[in-house]
Amino acid sequence: MNKDEIQKLKTLSSKELISLVLTLEEERETLVTQLGEIASELSNLKKENSDLQKRVILNHKTGLPNHVQANEDINILLEKKISSNDMDPMAFILVKLNENFEAINKALKPSISEWVLYQIGVRLSELSGMENIVYHTREDEFLIVYQDIGDESRLHMFLQLLNEELKRPHIFSGYNLTIDTSCGVSIFPKHGMDRNTLLHNSDIALSYAFKQKLSYTLYTEEISDLVIQKMELQNSIIKALEIQAIKEIDKQFYLNYQPILTIDVGEKHFKVKDIKAESLIRWNHPEKGGINPDDFIPLAEETGLIIPLGNWVLFSAARQLQKWRETYSDDIQISVNVSPRQFYNPDLVDTIQRMTDKYDLDPAHLKIELTENSLIDNPVNAIEKLNQLREAGFHISLDDFGTGYSSLNYLKDLPVDTVKIDKSFVSKITDSNLDHSILKGILYFINELNLDLIVEGVETLEQLKILVELGCRTFQGFYFSRALSENEFIDYRDKLMNKEFAVSSWKKED
Repeated sequence: MNKDEIQKLKTLSSKELISLVLTLEEERETLVTQLGEIASELSNLKKENSDLQKRVILNHKTGLPNHVQANEDINILLEKKISSNDMDPMAFILVKLNENFEAINKALKPSISEWVLYQIGVRLSELSGMENIVYHTREDEFLIVYQDIGDESRLHMFLQLLNEELKRPHIFSGYNLTIDTSCGVSIFPKHGMDRNTLLHNSDIALSYAFKQKLSYTLYTEEISDLVIQKMELQNSIIKALEIQAIKEIDKQFYLNYQPILTIDVGEKHFKVKDIKAESLIRWNHPEKGGINPDDFIPLAEETGLIIPLGNWVLFSAARQLQKWRETYSDDIQISVNVSPRQFYNPDLVDTIQRMTDKYDLDPAHLKIELTENSLIDNPVNAIEKLNQLREAGFHISLDDFGTGYSSLNYLKDLPVDTVKIDKSFVSKITDSNLDHSILKGILYFINELNLDLIVEGVETLEQLKILVELGCRTFQGFYFSRALSENEFIDYRDKLMNKEFAVSSWKKED
């Protein structure tokens, strides 16, 4: 307070001074209240961020760190050992549950299979001790980083104890459940010096142990050759079948197209700016009728027949895009799903380029969709393949984002253009504050990376309103439309393109 302000206070009457003091007291109380509200909001944000971080790095069924955390920890651990020239051996043990667990998962209540997983995690952690780390990397797979193993006899003793401990029955609510396991092991530095090589070799050893029904196997080059030879033989059989299968495929399979809408939002209306399409394969079996894609696509992926089936989808979508360009419009973009096995096929880039050349298409009009989980197992190879596709002019979309709680950590490194938020988040945002907060955090992260965003699975007006408030503008789901035939899609696009709608009057498509 300066001299002029002090002099001014001296001129005030007692009544005016009292009034001034009361006013200052009210302002002080208001500031205290506002500071309290700010502190509470900061506390809530910290809790939300903590919850989101846990979802990213922990498996929600066992509470153990997941493969995202494993990748980070192993990279740091190996870098530290190599930089300090510490070549003491260290084992990477992949533990896979046998078919009994899959049967339990299908036949019994989810709570029982989750309890079994939790108990297995506890047993592994107790047996491994504080100096070693246990990760829950996949639904039926765990990873133990076993440090300072000394000689291999100590490792063999540990693996035998591990096998005996995991064979002990799980007794729960009247059930007596026994689950066998197989382990694949690689050793640093004997079998590799980097994470990808070591885990790949552990996976080869695990594949051999699992097929041979062994309790554990250590990696050797001979085992690697056997596994690779078997894979090559299987692929040769599949390719021999492809030639005949591809000739018959048009008789049973066809594509539908689900609209993807981008809107401008006003106070009371929204305007449809653009409508793209996602191509979705359908199977009309000659005897069984329509087969759900969730039933036949995993089977095709498992057998390798997804390669010819996926190539048929690519060429059929390209042919449809060419037809629409010639007869309707040249500004439609079609998204095509590429499966994990198809993505890692070394012929993929050549196949897609051959397709665009055949139908004289701009690659930017064909968006390649990949699921988040298809990039997890081999991110280095995935990034290399994605860069090849982008250099060829194709747009890349990351589908089902959030289902693996894995990509937040490395999304910034993936060369993708679009992220599609999985419908599992949308279904819960109207009644779960936690999922609303998690989705809000993910949207902020995607926006900061300057990526395009599509929200899948929008089914209600209430969901749409919340998503619009969160800043979303591109949507896909039954609230707007089911998947349509080629003619239905064009009719739908003509009906809605550049039209304005009052939100309350928008009706779900039949």
